[in-house]
Amino acid sequence: MFDALTNLGVAQPMAEALDELGVNLTDLRKIEPDAALGNGGLGRLAACFMDSMATLSIAAHGYGIRYDNGLFRQIIRGGWQQETPEDWLVNGNPWEFVRPEYNYAIGFGGWVEMVEDDNERTRHVWHPAETVEAVAYDTPIVGWRGRHVNTLRLWSARATDPLKLEAFNAGDYVGAFSETVRAEAISKVLYPSDATPAGQELRLRQEYFFTSASLLDLTRRHIKQWGDVRTLGEHSAVQLNDTHPAIGIAELMRILVDLNKVDWDEAWTITQATFLLHQPHPAARSARNLAGALDGARPAAPHADHLPHQCGASRQRAAARVCRYGHAGQHLAHRRTRGAPGENGEPCLYRFAQDQRRFGAAHRPDAQDHIPLS
Repeated sequence: MFDALTNLGVAQPMAEALDELGVNLTDLRKIEPDAALGNGGLGRLAACFMDSMATLSIAAHGYGIRYDNGLFRQIIRGGWQQETPEDWLVNGNPWEFVRPEYNYAIGFGGWVEMVEDDNERTRHVWHPAETVEAVAYDTPIVGWRGRHVNTLRLWSARATDPLKLEAFNAGDYVGAFSETVRAEAISKVLYPSDATPAGQELRLRQEYFFTSASLLDLTRRHIKQWGDVRTLGEHSAVQLNDTHPAIGIAELMRILVDLNKVDWDEAWTITQATFLLHQPHPAARSARNLAGALDGARPAAPHADHLPHQCGASRQRAAARVCRYGHAGQHLAHRRTRGAPGENGEPCLYRFAQDQRRFGAAHRPDAQDHIPLS
């Protein structure tokens, strides 16, 4: 709330108006719940990206998961820390807009069928064993003084069949909602513990869920505006924020090859032109681990069967190329400097080398900082 008021330049008038009603704006700020959807290093980086791009009028979408429970609330009892859920959505969120018209079916598990098309070329058809619906919720991100607004789109997981009526009528009231509980667990808690196999599986499901939904949304918006998915790399740049969306490289290949019938080599060229590896060390490490798991250099993850198509032999070539150039992301690390406010009174944001506008250049497909993945 206060960020929006400040960026629109109405914080002081709002404080004065509330004061006439006997309401203190500072006290009101304390009442607003903290979403806590990522207030560690990655969360701060993402917030800086969104604020800075809106301020610099760089068109962008931010994607993530709309967790029902954010980072835990901390309370102290008897001198010991206790963690409780951060139920920030218990009274709703007035700053978001549900967009039910933008929803995508995200598959898990199943098997892959090889078929020949009319041109006698082999195609892979994925038959998921489980499908979860991703529903979009949009939050406007207002730039400094309201000159530009971008969108933060968060995905909420929903079961495609929320109630097994036959099981419910048979008296299995808990089992009737089992699929709903399993599906909605994806967007239930931020950073669930991965100390157990079940926790590791949930982490993987979360990462693939929001990555797949985001790339499906990106390609849909691109085709609607430009008409041809083959020009995706000319108009879009996808920044991978650490390891969590690293599966996106293989997933974009699947979307291009399987869903849009683009030839493999052309799809790989599009993927090269689209992705930016910005968090260099973790992203490169994730790419190497992915490639090693697929080519046998490292043990495959125990939950690889949840994504049979992405982890199949046909993805080894892409993973090997990502591994080969994973270190190239190091030169893309932006300079996060706290300079003095600008001449026009802009706030002290993390500046992306504004003197050369290097951040804007990195989002152009022809920029030198654009990383070749092959």
